[in-house]
Amino acid sequence: MFRGAFVRLVHAEALHANSAHDRARHAIADARTRLFTIADRIAEPAYRKNFLDNVPENARTLALARDWLGDTATIA
Repeated sequence: MFRGAFVRLVHAEALHANSAHDRARHAIADARTRLFTIADRIAEPAYRKNFLDNVPENARTLALARDWLGDTATIA
């Protein structure tokens, strides 16, 4: 049902694996923005943290954003 995050992650990783690093960074930035948009709608802080940290594709997206973009953005 909610596989969009997984698809965006795989797309970014495929671009990176094919040396399309600028496009991969753009894709992971877009994926991160979408995750934060969804997380902003989760009122309960514990649920929001769980959504970002414990859903594997979400955690991986945020980790790649940190690695590829030097990103330290988080959502409270």
